[in-house]
Amino acid sequence: MKDDRLLEMRVFRAIVENGGFTAGAHALGVSQPFASRSLARLEERIGVKLVHRSTRGLRLTEEGERYLAAGASIMAALDEAEGALSASKAEAVGDLRISAPIAFGIDQIVPRLPEFMRLHPQIKIHISLTDSLVSLIDDHIDLAIR
Repeated sequence: MKDDRLLEMRVFRAIVENGGFTAGAHALGVSQPFASRSLARLEERIGVKLVHRSTRGLRLTEEGERYLAAGASIMAALDEAEGALSASKAEAVGDLRISAPIAFGIDQIVPRLPEFMRLHPQIKIHISLTDSLVSLIDDHIDLAIR
């Protein structure tokens, strides 16, 4: 069985925050009947009415107020978790140790450093230009060009 609890929570929240089924559905980009059915399924699943419906609009029940507050905390935690993961994936961070021959480094690497550093401000570059062989492990080199 597909678990739609987060979707139902989002629909409920949109209905409440936008003051009705039509506006809530529009805010989410779904149809009004979809929003109505989603809220009905949610209320049936948890066994309580979350909103009082009338021709003049809707009003939260006491349970609806508690569910809205709990849902806001859950959605904020979910947004924070996703944001942290997205940010860590999107932005490279840390030290990068490079070793290269002097002529190659001056000709090919050094001219490209400003652009690289602009694109990746959280990366700290340590570059060693030498014509001698280096030990990747002993010298803690991430990238060696020979």
